[in-house]
Amino acid sequence: MTKWKRMLCFLMSFLMIGSIFTGFSAFAADVTNERESNNYFSSANSLPIGNQIKGRSCYNDKDFFVFTLSKAGKVTFTVNAYVDRYYQNEAEIRLYNASYEEVEDGSNHLVFYEDRFGYARDSYSFMLQPGKYYLCMEVFQDSYANYTIATKFTASNQTFKEPDAYASQAHTLYFGQRVYGQLDSYFPSFDEGSAEREYDLYKFTLNSRQKITLNYTMQRDLTYKKDFTVKLVDKYLETNYDMIEIESGEEKKVQNNVSITLDKGTYYIMVSGNPQDLVMYSLLLTSAQKPVTVSKPSGLKTISRTSTTIKFSWNKISGAGYQIQMKSASSYKSVRTTSANSCTVSNLQPGTAYSFRIRAYKKSGSQYVYSSWVSFSGCTLPSSVKITKLSSTKKGIVQTTWSKASGNADGYLIYFARDSKFTKSVSKTTVSGKSSVSYTKKGLSSRYTYYVKVRTYKKISGKTYYGAWSSVKSIKVR
Repeated sequence: MTKWKRMLCFLMSFLMIGSIFTGFSAFAADVTNERESNNYFSSANSLPIGNQIKGRSCYNDKDFFVFTLSKAGKVTFTVNAYVDRYYQNEAEIRLYNASYEEVEDGSNHLVFYEDRFGYARDSYSFMLQPGKYYLCMEVFQDSYANYTIATKFTASNQTFKEPDAYASQAHTLYFGQRVYGQLDSYFPSFDEGSAEREYDLYKFTLNSRQKITLNYTMQRDLTYKKDFTVKLVDKYLETNYDMIEIESGEEKKVQNNVSITLDKGTYYIMVSGNPQDLVMYSLLLTSAQKPVTVSKPSGLKTISRTSTTIKFSWNKISGAGYQIQMKSASSYKSVRTTSANSCTVSNLQPGTAYSFRIRAYKKSGSQYVYSSWVSFSGCTLPSSVKITKLSSTKKGIVQTTWSKASGNADGYLIYFARDSKFTKSVSKTTVSGKSSVSYTKKGLSSRYTYYVKVRTYKKISGKTYYGAWSSVKSIKVR
């Protein structure tokens, strides 16, 4: 928007609403002010969820705001506005994802105003996945608007990440473990009135014919009063005659148990609804068949280490396998899957502390049942070094030079002795600093041969670790 248009908006606002505007409680002084120019995605103002934003928009002026969700859940935007009542009083908020695609849920996010006063309050909610989003406020028909937008977030505690729209993406549902989910608002090409629905898929396997019970809960916004359905389907997402179909009707909260006897095989549960429903739900599958449980690993300890490897072990769990992961930056990455109760991690940096986690698992039919993760830590030894030069140019003095340590090190430890086994006249010296790679020893006995060796050291969590000794070198002192 050009500068003169912004000045015009301000002048019109001041002349036409005057003291009325100052009495509008929605525009509290503690809200964040919209900053121009924010007419594009690239110049969007930051909008932390939970805060309010105060702004002013004129005809042809789009105000963009950007926010990021770290968790899945419901985001609500509550708009309080005053629009020039002389013109058609109409404005709209729109939501876009990180790819600049509009988040359409089949509803009309228009803010309407009463001609008499020009005030309005409207609230819109979306069920969203973690990620970056853009909110746009736009005024139509030569109007201008003063507004505040309050934001609120409610986490759904979603257990699994999207996508899960195909049988190959279905999440495994273990007996006795409750999972939580939500039905997302976002459909890139949603056509209002169409049969398109949002759904999540789960799968489970039975080893024999048995009776199962599905407990499900549902909580939603009743603004649109659409149906919510839980179905038992096959891999083609078709409902067979001997399977169950449960519809919630128009209740705001539902909790129910449904039981059915099924033959051996793999089955799928589909949770679906209209994207305007704003649904959060949970599922718990139980069976007469005793569920497989797995104890978490215990007795973890480091049994050996070098400058590039750590070997650790734990108590064996009968019939279990193990997954080991190592922390890299802020996430964990897989290191090893093994049936043994020990593991060696290689290609590590010298003198470095590492964080790991491990869990046990067992196979139940075609599914895997996992224990909880157990975290532990370990460290490598600092690297070894080589003595590169020994010299004695003055009486009773030896100059020693060695290679610089790789990886992490706090310094070096140097031994001098009159015998190669370092039992006679042993002198010990500590040199601080990884970059300090030389030392001059004084006060040695002239005309005697001395033996020298060097190793690195590193302090980690209050304990000192030493690298391997260098090869022993000898020199006759002047």
